[in-house]
Amino acid sequence: MKKEYFRFIVLTIVFTLFYQLGGAVEASAYTSDFPSLHITTTGDGEPFTVRELWIDAIFTVTGGTNEDWHFEGETGRIRGRGNSTWNAAWAREKRPLRLRFDNHQALMGADYPARDWVTFANAGDPSLLRNHVALTLGSILDGMYWTPYSQFLHLYVNDVYMGVYQLTDERDIGPARARIVVNEDPTLSEYLFETFGHNGGWSEEGEGIEFIRVNSRPEGAHGGPFVGIGGTLAAQRANDTFYEIRYPSNATPEHLEFLGDFMLRVGQAVRALDFETVKTLIDVDSFVDFYILNEIVRDTDFPTGSVFRQLKDSGEGLRLHMGPIWDFDGSLGNQDFLRTRATAHFRVRDVHYHFYYLMQIPEFYELVLNRWNTVARDAVAYTVTHINELAREYQSAFERNFRYFNMYAHGQHLREIDTFMGQVEYLSGWLTERADWIDSYFNPEPLLLSENYIPALPIMRDILVNGEPVEFPAYSIDDRDFFSIRNIANILDETSVGFGVNWWTAGFAFISVDSTIEQTQTDADTRALASGFNAHSTNARVNINFKEFNLPAYNINGDNFFSLRSFADILGYEIEWDNDAKTVIITE
Repeated sequence: MKKEYFRFIVLTIVFTLFYQLGGAVEASAYTSDFPSLHITTTGDGEPFTVRELWIDAIFTVTGGTNEDWHFEGETGRIRGRGNSTWNAAWAREKRPLRLRFDNHQALMGADYPARDWVTFANAGDPSLLRNHVALTLGSILDGMYWTPYSQFLHLYVNDVYMGVYQLTDERDIGPARARIVVNEDPTLSEYLFETFGHNGGWSEEGEGIEFIRVNSRPEGAHGGPFVGIGGTLAAQRANDTFYEIRYPSNATPEHLEFLGDFMLRVGQAVRALDFETVKTLIDVDSFVDFYILNEIVRDTDFPTGSVFRQLKDSGEGLRLHMGPIWDFDGSLGNQDFLRTRATAHFRVRDVHYHFYYLMQIPEFYELVLNRWNTVARDAVAYTVTHINELAREYQSAFERNFRYFNMYAHGQHLREIDTFMGQVEYLSGWLTERADWIDSYFNPEPLLLSENYIPALPIMRDILVNGEPVEFPAYSIDDRDFFSIRNIANILDETSVGFGVNWWTAGFAFISVDSTIEQTQTDADTRALASGFNAHSTNARVNINFKEFNLPAYNINGDNFFSLRSFADILGYEIEWDNDAKTVIITE
């Protein structure tokens, strides 16, 4: 069964934000577009000081425009979490938390209740968006069993503003999470486990973790899995792979031996380039999508940390699944060690023997190629569109985080760009360049792309709207004009069919427009569009006055552009073309 739930929801409201620099921020001082999570500790201990210490707390959710998300006075506990995001000097002002409720809660629009939730602080990511980018891609590349939920929020702890955080799932058993069936019989039990790359006290769970140690030497598998508690970095340097067992939480030595033996068999099969055997051991779809996603983002943690796997089913159906995906704040061109900031060259393929050998198997390579060409390439374009619109619409909310936490001074992270929108521009540009390089590798012949990509010529188009002249930028593609959704709203602003634009996402760039919302034109809307781009035909989900339509569009540099004619029948206006005057004529 594949991943079932992912929904990131942001609700747009018209707001004016007044603030004062410095000091603690009272919860009542802001009207927030993101919901606010208020935590009041009632137990002993100071929050954000001792990672392993659980502290009793009371939870309240306010803000946003969806009152169904609100609650007050729910009890539970909090504790710290993370490895580098907890221990590193640059993270100590903004640390992540684990949340545990006494009663199950479906937090902030999640479709399922759970006791345990996680917050990402994203303290090492000066865009705050990298984990969300990866989870958005994971919601589209749905070959993995599940992709964690994602929702931005404002966090207050004991009435002190802590910044913009990101709510997501805990990696545990539950609806829309890991549906692991635990059995005392190792051959009937299922398993959730993580690459154990944080030996020597780095693991966020502390010492005494059960793990297996599997030989992964390039010259071939020999010997059996080493089973035990503890371990040293020296053993890792000898090319053994450690896997931390999360479920079964009470794994016996027999469980560990069974899992270790299975992982050894997987290693032997991939080294032998034996696809017939490989597909009896792994869930191929999850391996394909996990590989593509992590290659797109150039995951800096891979393969030594935050890499999760599940062993599911039993008997002849027993398969190794990749996922859930996790922890990408240093990826996507952020950290720069081992050339990870570069947009060219492979990473995942070249640093782990599973994918190094799998990509040499023709059948697996063809599956990756087909998935890239049919889904993943467009998924990147959708994601670039989404993060640009998200950043533009919620710039003030995101920038509020940086007024209290200087995230542009971290030694190992991207710090050359010291504005939020500059970071967003860098991130979207990096992601686009990365996708272009991957595409050039998989499709080296330009003819493979010629049917899908068309030159886009920037123009300024004269338009008569009920007899009144206006002028707006557009792209001319195959002698037809295509406008941004904002400018279609601006063009129709003075008519009875005018509308305002919301941006909403459920994985794809999902556009919501509403005739009851006033559209506000900005200087950027009337500027000439950039040249030098090709257009890629696509379809965009557009919610018009609460009815959904799938409209043809062109994606250009990550943004979707539409023809005025696509909206004419839906909204109810007439459109004509005056060829002599080169003018579009719109009448109600």
